Amino acid sequence: MTATTETGIAAGTGATFLIGATFLIEIPFARVASTGEPGIPDAQADILMVENESDWRTALTDALAEQEYSIKVASDYAGACDALAQTRFKLAILDLSLNEDPNNRDGLELLKYIDELHRDTRVIVVTGHGDETDQRIAQRSPRFMRMVFKDGFTVKSFRALVDKSLRGHSSPGTGA
Repeated sequence: MTATTETGIAAGTGATFLIGATFLIEIPFARVASTGEPGIPDAQADILMVENESDWRTALTDALAEQEYSIKVASDYAGACDALAQTRFKLAILDLSLNEDPNNRDGLELLKYIDELHRDTRVIVVTGHGDETDQRIAQRSPRFMRMVFKDGFTVKSFRALVDKSLRGHSSPGTGA
């Protein structure tokens, strides 16, 4: 026997509601298996994309559009931390500098935060301001895959790196 709510919808199946005339809230029918681990979010997605510059955010997500990955986007450190608290990601693509200051290294702080969460999320760092010191710091993380420099960015190589990172063809930390 299936329990129903006051609206007559079977409990736990999900629905779409029109609230007022302005907001549409969709509750999906898909279910995510529980991890059973306290403090670990049950929701899962393929990629967390963290980039403060809207043109780069668009370029990076457009580069992956044909791959049909589930992508959650954040534009700053706080938004990324919120997303990480709510969702388990297979891969995080982090901009090194998350504001207009070229010396800002919030992306590396996010990498440390992901390490502290003890998640199996792999990390690609994208930068227009990074150097060898930043790369050495990132390589200390077992989740680090590679640093991608914006000045040498190509869609083809970016897609290949993301695919390789999600499929696990190389070990995190090797930079390969």
